[in-house]
Amino acid sequence: MAIPILFNRIPPDKRLDREAAITLALQSLFTFGSSLSSIFLNLYLWRLTESLWINGIYNIVSNAFIAVCFVIGGKLAKKLDRMVVYRIGITLIALFYLCILLAKVHVAEYYILFAVFSGIGSGFYWIGYWTLLYDVSNDGNRMRFLGLSSAFSTAAAMSGPLLSGVIFNAVGGLRGYTIVFGIAFVVFLLTAVLSLLVPKAPSHRKAYYLGHMGLLLRKNKTWRKAMYGNLITGIMQGVFLFLPQILLIAVFQKESFVSYFGAFLSMLTILINILFSKLARERHERKYLLWSVIGYMIAASLLLFKLSPVIVISFMILQTLFGPLKSNAFDSYFYRLIGTLPLKGKLRIESMVVREICWDAGRIATVFLLISLSSNLNAPWLPWVVIGSCTSQFLLFFLMDELEQSTKRR
Repeated sequence: MAIPILFNRIPPDKRLDREAAITLALQSLFTFGSSLSSIFLNLYLWRLTESLWINGIYNIVSNAFIAVCFVIGGKLAKKLDRMVVYRIGITLIALFYLCILLAKVHVAEYYILFAVFSGIGSGFYWIGYWTLLYDVSNDGNRMRFLGLSSAFSTAAAMSGPLLSGVIFNAVGGLRGYTIVFGIAFVVFLLTAVLSLLVPKAPSHRKAYYLGHMGLLLRKNKTWRKAMYGNLITGIMQGVFLFLPQILLIAVFQKESFVSYFGAFLSMLTILINILFSKLARERHERKYLLWSVIGYMIAASLLLFKLSPVIVISFMILQTLFGPLKSNAFDSYFYRLIGTLPLKGKLRIESMVVREICWDAGRIATVFLLISLSSNLNAPWLPWVVIGSCTSQFLLFFLMDELEQSTKRR
């Protein structure tokens, strides 16, 4: 029944314009580069140090600077344009990987500085992208845009590991990483150039209202609940952004296998995202969220058993299957909420900044807890931290109720 639905004619209110299509292409290119370069973020540093503490501190510092640069980038986006900030971010990320190429094994000695560099580039890039995403979509087609964005990005993420797998089979070792980083540098540079196809969007509202968001948190109960929800979302993100890939490399000890398995997981994600983009309905956001959290809980519970190829593979497949349901459902909810705030969407940049601060606070807290309680991958507390981060996501189901009820009343 689902197959014919995939090919039905798209209703006019769900169609995407030229800028939305270009944005999807840019994000796909960025994801392709990231799927190559994330080998550094999740595997390269691990290969050089085999230290959960160093990998955790790298992520903590990087996320802290992402939050800082969201604040700065938000002001620049308001005063100049979101595309200016977007291009600054992607250019800095390209330069970041050029520096990795030059530093080679010395990255491990200066991992704090590289974490700062990564955080600055990512902060500017993502505040530009999230604002652009809001601008090129609307309440009628946003869930479709998010679904297609996830599907195209996942296709790009699948291509990256396949290419890196071929490279590591042919070359291997640290030289393989060097080639991968070189390709990523070129891809990010190309993305920065192609972003010139998206024109600036002149705004008559250049005032930066970040200082007023605290008042909005106190006065608007729905918005306050949404920010609690983003903090809780960050708690789980902190673990899942770097731990799964480390578990894979620790069990299999082959970058090529990690690459090919990553491509397989991306294929699963593509199928789920395509189905989501065609079949999802805004009124079922909370139901999708509940299903995804239950799935994550089952996946995390597997880590209570001794780490083995079967356990790690099962864990990765389950969290991949349920991931799109959670992220797309809550993202759609959040963007719909922005439209209900004062000035009708004009606070979108400030909203993205506050959301990112909440995300990074949650990520930092859970990563610090993980590395404080677990000195290695076999530490008894490690699975419980992962399970706890997943269990906390049940709170999102109740926090989303406020907007749903207010929408029904209208």
